Amino acid sequence: MDGPIRLWLSISAIACALIFTNEALTQSRGVYPLGMSATNSGVTPASGFTYSNQLLFYSRDEVKDQNGNTLPIPGSNSVVMDMNSLIWVSSRKLLGGARYSAFATLPVAGNDLTSDIHGNISGGAGFADSYYVPFVLGWDKERFAIRALYGFLAPTGRFAAGASNNVGSGYWTHALSSGQTFYLTGDKSWALSTRPDLRSGLLADQNARFHQSA
Repeated sequence: MDGPIRLWLSISAIACALIFTNEALTQSRGVYPLGMSATNSGVTPASGFTYSNQLLFYSRDEVKDQNGNTLPIPGSNSVVMDMNSLIWVSSRKLLGGARYSAFATLPVAGNDLTSDIHGNISGGAGFADSYYVPFVLGWDKERFAIRALYGFLAPTGRFAAGASNNVGSGYWTHALSSGQTFYLTGDKSWALSTRPDLRSGLLADQNARFHQSA
């Protein structure tokens, strides 16, 4: 196994250990959108430019406490996010066959919070906080693929303390992450993908996905 890949596997293992030993930290989702998938998280796209779009919609009409009990708070909350990603991948290889890439995700979002008693409480729409990843190294091998990423979320969405129409968070967030895809069969029809990430503020997430290719 190539030296850089062996080193990155070691770093990934340490990161996973830190994440799982700090399980309580994973309860705070922070700026991480629910519903994101780890499928093929280690795979680097083909060289050149790629455009990707994800439309996410969240809705709820009840509130639960930390024990899962429904609270007597009537109302509804909804969030819709249209996430547009522009990805560039180099054709040159370095550090044991890795390809360099970078991407930016530019989201448009809308949110609404309504109470049955007080009516509309808050709501806003527009360009939200954007995600920039200027550094990605990806190794694609016969039985596995690995990516190492550094990115940051910029407070590009509208935010004002105390406002009821905020779309952004109002703060910067740095993120270190990695993606690993392990091919369980020679034809790559079955794979296991994981994607741990660590963000400033000591928030951590771990996603795993077992998937089959058509």
